[in-house]
Amino acid sequence: MSGSSLHRTAAEADYQDFLKDADGLKALSVFAKRFEEGSWDQRYLDCIGQYDPRAEGWKSRAEMTAMMLVHHHLMQGYVAEVELTTYGKTPRLDRSRQANAEALMELPRPFIASVDMEQSGAPEDGTLRWAEPIRVQVSTAVPYIAPGRRPAPVYVVRELPPGKVPLEIGTTDASTTMWHFRFDGGVARWPYGHDRIRLWVDVRPGDGWIYNALKGVNL
Repeated sequence: MSGSSLHRTAAEADYQDFLKDADGLKALSVFAKRFEEGSWDQRYLDCIGQYDPRAEGWKSRAEMTAMMLVHHHLMQGYVAEVELTTYGKTPRLDRSRQANAEALMELPRPFIASVDMEQSGAPEDGTLRWAEPIRVQVSTAVPYIAPGRRPAPVYVVRELPPGKVPLEIGTTDASTTMWHFRFDGGVARWPYGHDRIRLWVDVRPGDGWIYNALKGVNL
């Protein structure tokens, strides 16, 4: 997890922006209610943000705002995703970096993970690279609606060229995930208890986040 507090400062600023108008407040209210109802899939939440039990975690409205923005970008198709198996291996604690590095030595081709052995102020735990084109799924932003069920995204498959993103292992803040989307073009998440890495890659042309895009949409 990033040692910088800049991601939390950015998340707090985003939260304050959403408090300024009725649509922003409505969006936050919808997400807060879904948390209270326990309707989010825990494995999905872990990938966006997984917290130390002593941390405020999802009780922080700034972190919930970050989660809302990450989710929106995935559902709108701004960010593509693909899951990589780690063949039953789950992350060890940060002090066991060598064990984590060894566990990631046999990822499916063409993915190669490197783990930072020092972590002396590094903004992430390592890097995930792919040296060949990869196939990912991208939301079309058009939901599939079935009776009695929540709307589900409809995906298309897309090919991406070789690239790399930061690797975040174990706990991380939703605001850190948002920060990686914003400045690093994506992130690879391997949370504690998971035997898969979820790779997220920004596929939008150009750059910059369109915060006002959330206002008035059906979340």
